[in-house]
Amino acid sequence: MKRIVLTFLILFSFLFVNAQEYAPQMNFVKFNLSSVVFKNFTFQYERVLSKRFSAALSFGIIPRTTIPYAQFTLDFANGEQEIVKLLEDVRFNYYAITPEVRLYLGRKGYGRGFYIAPYYRYTSIGVKEARLNFDEEGDHPFHLDINGGIGGHSGGIMLGSQWGLGKYVTLDWWIMGLAFGVSNIRADGVPSQSIPQEALADMREGLTDLFSEIPIAKVKTLEVNQNHMKLEVTGPWAGLRGGLVLGVKF
Repeated sequence: MKRIVLTFLILFSFLFVNAQEYAPQMNFVKFNLSSVVFKNFTFQYERVLSKRFSAALSFGIIPRTTIPYAQFTLDFANGEQEIVKLLEDVRFNYYAITPEVRLYLGRKGYGRGFYIAPYYRYTSIGVKEARLNFDEEGDHPFHLDINGGIGGHSGGIMLGSQWGLGKYVTLDWWIMGLAFGVSNIRADGVPSQSIPQEALADMREGLTDLFSEIPIAKVKTLEVNQNHMKLEVTGPWAGLRGGLVLGVKF
């Protein structure tokens, strides 16, 4: 009898250990390695809900900084000194929140294999120290210091694939995601001196013409007086997702 009980306990222990060994980890905490080259620090938490489905939440942030790889952007300025100066001096910050649902299509599932992920993204971009010069060759040159930002709401779909690298490490390849939505641009400008009366009409016309060239863009607010400028524009929004993401699972 003792041998039977002992044999049963050994068999039960063996089955329990193996069941624990092959039990899928349901939680993933990850960091996007490739976004760092753009000064963007992106983290994601993913929770496996079943063999086929999981839910994830990403948060990305760029602390206040200059435009990443600004030299590539400057090449398109074609030597326009005003644009070059603006791009060199401007500072911006960014953050994005992205909830998503994943559908794993592969045989393994439980957070492994190829997946399709519908997602929503809220994006916020703050702009500081943007300076525009006016009437530089006229009798009353002045500049406008502009602070503002962009808020964007978008929805899209991402394709990706995730692998387990050992028991506790995971590699997630965000192959490509594409999203479309709407945005709201806001800007407040303070002139270096009172804006001459004759320059106000030119400023209004210039700002209106600028945004009229953007499809679907709509100027909601445009207030220009001698001591202040306020602008609010709504328009389209689009975004891409991608990256190589390393994480731990538990």
